[in-house]
Amino acid sequence: MFIVVGDKRKSLEIIANLPKLGGKVKLTLSTGLALYGSENGNDKITEHTYGWSEHTYEWNVGDPALKKTMYVAGTSGSASVGDKRCTATWSGDSDSAVVTVVSVSIIPYTPITKYIGPMAIPEAQHQANGVGIRRNGDSDNGNAKVRDRAVSRVIPNENDLIKTVILLSPEGENGIKYVLHQENNSVAFWINQDKGSQYIIPPEGKRIISGGTLWAEWNTVRKDDSDERCRFLIEAFDANRSFSIKKEIVYRPFTSVTAAFVGENQTPGDPKGSPGMNDWVIEELRKGRDVHVWDDGFDAVYYGGFYGDCNKYGEGAAFNEICNAINNRGVTKVALVGYSHGGGSVYNQAWRMRYDGITSNDPRYRAPPQKIEKDYSLAFTSYVDAIQNSNSANFLSESRRPFKSEFHFNQYQTNKLGSMFLGGSQTKPLDEEGKYGGPTENFRPYLKTTHRSIMKDTDVQKNLSDNFEKRIPRHQEKK
Repeated sequence: MFIVVGDKRKSLEIIANLPKLGGKVKLTLSTGLALYGSENGNDKITEHTYGWSEHTYEWNVGDPALKKTMYVAGTSGSASVGDKRCTATWSGDSDSAVVTVVSVSIIPYTPITKYIGPMAIPEAQHQANGVGIRRNGDSDNGNAKVRDRAVSRVIPNENDLIKTVILLSPEGENGIKYVLHQENNSVAFWINQDKGSQYIIPPEGKRIISGGTLWAEWNTVRKDDSDERCRFLIEAFDANRSFSIKKEIVYRPFTSVTAAFVGENQTPGDPKGSPGMNDWVIEELRKGRDVHVWDDGFDAVYYGGFYGDCNKYGEGAAFNEICNAINNRGVTKVALVGYSHGGGSVYNQAWRMRYDGITSNDPRYRAPPQKIEKDYSLAFTSYVDAIQNSNSANFLSESRRPFKSEFHFNQYQTNKLGSMFLGGSQTKPLDEEGKYGGPTENFRPYLKTTHRSIMKDTDVQKNLSDNFEKRIPRHQEKK
């Protein structure tokens, strides 16, 4: 009465020679299977069913809901993979078939930063935006004349590779073949984060029988403004290719870098203990941008030669990261964002970038050797209730416009009484050189915010994201 055949699209087609006599038709599916009325899976059948571990569908013969052709596919979750049975019965007669449900996934992660480790990127995000990856053009290997992409040995401080997890189910030799493919050689894969052991995928693909973790490295130099990308995919199929499943991600090299500074006494990378800016950074990382969160910085020039993240001269780890991105990773756009004293750090950082290698007219500042070697634009800066950051006791509002910012977005509150008289103010339209660097947009949120709460306010974070995302690309777009 029932003939069960496999199709080519991850489902099982059930063709019923419907009986002309009366009675009931029952269809029982093992746990982890779902029933659909069409091959595209847009019309899941949920009525006419009962049971928990197995689902049994029941129709009267002649019921329009009893379709001549129906489809089954695996549901989400570990219980859905493996061998599953479909059984149909009518008037004492029965027929059944076993289908193997296969699951494959590629899970890319966010880039490594000083304070925030790799985080899985939601599938909707990386399918829409690609997977951001840094060009590995710096010299973590300790030899300034040799770029990391040219080194195959272990590099203890390597931090530019992207974690990529491959999941297969069922694993092993089970009649299903799993094959990895990559589109071109722009990406090299490694077994470990610090390189040392390369994982080579030949042009015809590499067959695997189990999942695991690979580390992806973008190993080419940026030559022009072309839209560079590398597809990485896994395909699962049986011996006769009666079905085929493909999952893919697309690596795309970053063309921007962002430095975000938390406020005084906040901990970078700790959204639980220091919410607000940390939450915003994590959101933007998962959206596919290269965003680094930093401490608001040390107030002295240095302590025993250690500069910290950003001192009052704009020197430190944040500036070094920006220089590295511009000089060695093909980055052409920079963004600076800061809350409270972190807003003051944005000004200090922009000042350092403006006077990189140049003697300033201000005798308070000193000019170290030039570090930024290539062209870039400071495409976006933002203050959130910014306070000047020359020292921890400075409570003055930061109203100075960051040097050479192409667009400055300033949010501040005026609830001084509820904020212990701390707060930002309107940003001046001209910088301290009297130059107009670009548009400045001042926005005062609702009076419900205070200095402590403003960066945690969802409207403030959304305003920041909307303006930031308009001006800071993840990677080079097609022209």
